[in-house]
Amino acid sequence: MDSGSESEKNYCYAETLEGTELYIKSASHEQRKKKKYQTDLSRRENMKYDRETDTYTCAAGKSLTFDYKKKSRTRSGFEITTSVYSCKSCKDCPLKSKCIRSASKKPLEERCKVLYVSRRAILS
Repeated sequence: MDSGSESEKNYCYAETLEGTELYIKSASHEQRKKKKYQTDLSRRENMKYDRETDTYTCAAGKSLTFDYKKKSRTRSGFEITTSVYSCKSCKDCPLKSKCIRSASKKPLEERCKVLYVSRRAILS
């Protein structure tokens, strides 16, 4: 399969096919090789994850804790469960402008880091 087939729905479907081995190059495969991607503080992939405590640790050493589960559906009706993590202490962080990238009307000083993570990404 090519990267156009990469979706949570397709991964779930492929797991149901007995005797099939799955080879899908991720859509971000080439980007992940680049230094800019590997040093981007805002990316979940560049944060340490602790399975025991179900927390992420940012580059500044602050903890992003699990808040709640968010359920959504794709256009085709496939249900996706996303875990939402947030940092409660971003207020005076020197890395804040590099870590929080979302376009929001709220001033940067008032925002905290939030991660939306597919439950399947955590378990795999």
